[in-house]
Amino acid sequence: IKKKASELTNIKLVYLSPNTTAHLQPMDAGIIHSFKAKYKQKFCKHLIHQFDSGIDYVKNKLNIKEAIDYIAERWNNVTQKTIKNC
Repeated sequence: IKKKASELTNIKLVYLSPNTTAHLQPMDAGIIHSFKAKYKQKFCKHLIHQFDSGIDYVKNKLNIKEAIDYIAERWNNVTQKTIKNC
């Protein structure tokens, strides 16, 4: 049985202002920064490979499966040291 959020009595829903995560959870900001840098590096390598192979990177955009695979791979490359130091 599904209930609407307004019918749930033990849950308090609070909306946060945009871009507040880094201020409320500064540790997450370092981890997210590391992940984004690793993802962008992988994506740039993908574009360079397409360019070097003569593939039209405008017509052959990254598909959803490739993006998810890149995300999983890059997340697995965020080291425990990075997480510990944040």
